[in-house]
Parts: sequence; structure tokens; C-alpha cells
Amino acid sequence: MKKVYIAEDDKPLSELMKAVLQKFSGCEFEFFYNGLDLYRRVQDSPPDLLILDIILPKLDGLSIAKLIKFSDDYKNIHILVVSSMISPDIQERVKKAGADNYMKKPFNLSEFRNLVSGILNG
Repeated sequence: MKKVYIAEDDKPLSELMKAVLQKFSGCEFEFFYNGLDLYRRVQDSPPDLLILDIILPKLDGLSIAKLIKFSDDYKNIHILVVSSMISPDIQERVKKAGADNYMKKPFNLSEFRNLVSGILNG
């Protein structure tokens, strides 16, 4: 069974993501509302995929991506960053942090589902 951890502090968006992702069979999903709790969980039980918002309480998504991708123990975990940050260099910052994919919020739920499916089945 594949594991996916999602860090999203916007509860309505988190619920939408949960509704979309629960349709995947053979996967278990855990939601976190701050980055530190997610990072601790990764250390206990590494997932196959992390979906990270950039702006999170306690530990931001780009810091989590860096900690994951630059660790020999976790570097094979796929990372999708989702964010509403408006910055001309955001995609470059996401890439430098080691994330595999980036989606700008608000995003199309169908595109989100397809991207997650591609990552998990790829």
C-alpha cells in the first residue's frame, strides 16, 4: 500500500484534497496542519509521496523538501509542492528545494488528481 502525506493548513482546501484523493485505491493518506508534525511522521514512517503547501506553521514546505531531498534516507520520496505564493522565482525556489513537481493554487482538482496519479503510478 502506498502512503501519501499531505501538509495543508487551509482546512477547506484540505477537505477538498481529501475528497479527491480518497478515490485512489491501494493508497493511504494522512493529513497534517503543520510542517513539524509531518516531518516527524516522515522520520517514523517514510511515505511514497509528500504534498506540501509552502506556507505552513512550525516548519514551511520548502524547508521540509530540503530536509527530505538532501537526506540519503529520504531522497527517493516524491514531493509535490502546492502554493498560492506570488513570486516570480517561486518555481526556481521549489526546484532548488528538491521538489519534483509544483502546482499553483488555486488548482483544478482534476489536474491535481491526474498529477498525483501519475506520480504514484509512475
